[in-house]
Amino acid sequence: MSPQNKQITGWYELGEFRLDPQPRQLHRNGDAVHLANKPFRVLLYLIEQRDRLVSRGELLETFWEGKDVYDDALRKCVGMIRKTLDDQGQQARYIETRWGEGYRYIGPFIEHTEQAEPEPLEASATQAEAAQESVVEQDAILFYNQSESGSRYNKRRIALTIALALSAIALCAAAWWRFSKPPQPDALAAAAFQSIAVLPLKNLSGDAGQEFLSDGVSESIITELSRVKGLRVTGRSSAYSFKGREVDVREIGRQLNVSAVLEGNLKRQADQLRIEVRLVSTADGHVLWASELRERNLKDLLTVQDEIACNVATNLQLRLCNETEQAVARRHTTNTAAYQAYLKGRYHWYRRTPADMRQAITAFEEAVQLDPQYALAFCGMAETHGVMQVNGQVPPQSVVAKTKEYANKSLALDPTLARPYAILGLVAAFVEWNWAEGDRLLQRARALDPNYAYGYGWYANVLHAQGRFVEAETVLLRALELDPLSLSLNNALAETYRDAGQYERMREQADKLAARDAQNVNARNLLFTYHMFKGDYAEAARYLEAGEMSEGQRIGYWFAIGKKAEAMRALDRLVRSELAEQSPFAIARLYATLGDKEAAFRWLQRAYEKRDAGLAELKSEPWFAVLRDDARYQEMLRRIGLAD
Repeated sequence: MSPQNKQITGWYELGEFRLDPQPRQLHRNGDAVHLANKPFRVLLYLIEQRDRLVSRGELLETFWEGKDVYDDALRKCVGMIRKTLDDQGQQARYIETRWGEGYRYIGPFIEHTEQAEPEPLEASATQAEAAQESVVEQDAILFYNQSESGSRYNKRRIALTIALALSAIALCAAAWWRFSKPPQPDALAAAAFQSIAVLPLKNLSGDAGQEFLSDGVSESIITELSRVKGLRVTGRSSAYSFKGREVDVREIGRQLNVSAVLEGNLKRQADQLRIEVRLVSTADGHVLWASELRERNLKDLLTVQDEIACNVATNLQLRLCNETEQAVARRHTTNTAAYQAYLKGRYHWYRRTPADMRQAITAFEEAVQLDPQYALAFCGMAETHGVMQVNGQVPPQSVVAKTKEYANKSLALDPTLARPYAILGLVAAFVEWNWAEGDRLLQRARALDPNYAYGYGWYANVLHAQGRFVEAETVLLRALELDPLSLSLNNALAETYRDAGQYERMREQADKLAARDAQNVNARNLLFTYHMFKGDYAEAARYLEAGEMSEGQRIGYWFAIGKKAEAMRALDRLVRSELAEQSPFAIARLYATLGDKEAAFRWLQRAYEKRDAGLAELKSEPWFAVLRDDARYQEMLRRIGLAD
């Protein structure tokens, strides 16, 4: 038989294991070993990407269609692979885990090729068609498995697919044309561009007062693109971290793990508006699409914004707009003035200061006065009141009713919105201490908008408060895939490690924060805490000397090094300060730190009577460990819904 009539197949030698990719079989010393379909595919992918670390996000995108997996499906999948490969010892033999990052195949590997006898050329047309269908199916798997970070799917597999296709053609020339159509360029683009970051538009208006408009339009485009199935959109915090900075798009792509970036500028002069944007590949800086440069009337702002979102999706070969209409399906208002008021409210909401939150409420109220059916504006009012309530910026329970009223009004107008569910869940848990309801509502928000990073962060807070640290970590890692540079999410992950007693991981996370910004106060607080827990008081003192630690931290330090009288004097001063009135929970924490159980319980009772939001941290924080064997501690947990 001539070499032309033979097809090339291959298999991988993994020490005592043999893995055959095409029949999907695994053998150990000649004996068949069962490995379920998805773990087999994940193992094969790791092997074929063995020259690099494969991120958790890439695996979720590739094998779970980007869906959020809260039952640790990925972890269990990798665990099944390890168990099958007998790789469960302290030292990894096949699968290396980079904690919080991803996985890499590190085991033995030898690739073998062999000649396999094909079916006789006299095979029927039906057999040829069946063989070719198998090739097409494999081809679909090949392109489906390409993620934004791993689009260079192993060339050997591509070659193998081509070889199979050619073999099928040889079997029956009469049938080949029905199945052998190669992937079109747009299909290749769809496989490659599965993630995007929308950078804040530059405000070229010459008026800082128009910043709300350039920021708001950018965020609205983020929101619209988040609706596109199969597209991962970087969260606002990470995208806006590049505001005002000149950074090469390839570096942005590396930091945010995205394949495309939308950038541009906005200029407003009176009622004239010009928005110029371009869609750029982060692989090579190639411009994929650029908008037409023309003046538009301000009243056309919503139309312009919709056109941008549609064109971006179209040029990524993703579906957002109907073929017969250019407008995005769901526009929440047609009133341009109401929309501008809403954008101004969002601009202040993200700034979070008490003054900005009050300005946000004023702007959202203006928006609903201009358009009483504006669901997003009602949602903004609910979020502003709810966050102020949870953060203690208003008296206890004072705006819970308003939060619920506005959130429910928003949902009545548009039940598909995720954000009203998220703020209702946050308030249910941290204000009303109804943790089960908070959990339910926040999971509902996640289901409605898998790209809403804030919702993930809030849900992680709820899990953390209940002491469900493993689940909280899972949620935060997913949130960080959406919003990798978010300071609040990165800080929350470090605090999760702290309260779970994983101090080395806490330090690693704090070091990452500090590496990004050496003056980051949260990072320095965490590092101070790390050294205090480790008993390295000399190193902890360096942070005190820098003058950035709170009085409470100084009290804890003085007590730890034996200056108990000095610590008690400082605590007495705090008891007479505004802090005692604002947060009796903070005073209780200090007494617990100093080991004064009676005083700690007295102040916890005051915190309960005041409905101090800090009580949500009673179960999780390590400073209350001294109280945990006391029946009064368990009773307090029961009263705030956190008892086991």
